[in-house]
Amino acid sequence: VDGIQVASATGTYFNDSSNNLTIGGSDASGGTYDVNGYMDEIRISNVVRYTADFTPSTTAFTSDSNTKLLIHSNTTMGSTTFTDSSGSPHTITANGDVMNVVPKIGTGMAVFDGNNDYLNFNDSSTMPEFMIPGNGENADGGTITYETWISFNHLPTSDSNAHTIFASTYDN
Repeated sequence: VDGIQVASATGTYFNDSSNNLTIGGSDASGGTYDVNGYMDEIRISNVVRYTADFTPSTTAFTSDSNTKLLIHSNTTMGSTTFTDSSGSPHTITANGDVMNVVPKIGTGMAVFDGNNDYLNFNDSSTMPEFMIPGNGENADGGTITYETWISFNHLPTSDSNAHTIFASTYDN
């Protein structure tokens, strides 16, 4: 949080590439764990970006050969268009009332109202590049970094009202 490591984990994860990656909520949660707040500069990379505490950037993230997804949200106020600026762009679908509003930097950022709002990707053939590494089905065994600038309208007080920032649900 704010460039300081507060937790880490290792383990085995089951990855189901037939399910879409979602950002800001989950298509399976029914709004229970959806973000109520703002997100900007959303990046997923297939490399460890940080190995120690760091000073968070105050400028837009850049794309490089390890960037698998990059959303700047630089569009017009109220737009529901979210563009992937990585080297291999993905189609992003806005669900619920998620839209672009006045930004932290640039020309826009995503706002989520916590009620069935999320972004998702409709191409499950690319899901393995977004998966958490591990030994389960479709796991790539590599490394991955999920990062975003986020500001919550309210912070969770328990697991029962935690926020889903990135998710790939498993429905079996």
